[in-house]
Amino acid sequence: GHKYKMSSLQAALGLAQLERIDELINKKREIFHGYSTALEKINGVTLNPQHSAIKNSYWMTTAVFDHNVSSSKVQIIENLRKNEISSRPFFEPLSALKSYKNSFDQRRASISNKNAYHIAKKAINLPSSMNLKQSEILYITEILKKLLQPKMTYML
Repeated sequence: GHKYKMSSLQAALGLAQLERIDELINKKREIFHGYSTALEKINGVTLNPQHSAIKNSYWMTTAVFDHNVSSSKVQIIENLRKNEISSRPFFEPLSALKSYKNSFDQRRASISNKNAYHIAKKAINLPSSMNLKQSEILYITEILKKLLQPKMTYML
């Protein structure tokens, strides 16, 4: 068994964060807006959707790459790393975890949850630290744009 009881220190930290929740959410929304503005005209990448009935906190900015983008998420993450940009793979569906490997539920889920499996293969979480500056967002998006440009071939 596991003990999930929160310690007094964890509770104090949580309360301190709740006292400044509006500030934290506004900063995350500002970071997302920076990415959204810089990437809005780039084909092949979609960011977190914003539905009219929901105020997204943009905990993380997620970039989903279209099937036309030939690079895998692993290749994109590695190329970002080479440019000193840390990113993370998007979350795998729970049914894709090793504990479900070769189970009936995993096979059934991979058929009925095609979107979750597709997004997991073609999405990454971009840097979204609270101290991320607009200049850093612009650097990240410029590198990402270069990575997504189709490779040109020249006839000699």
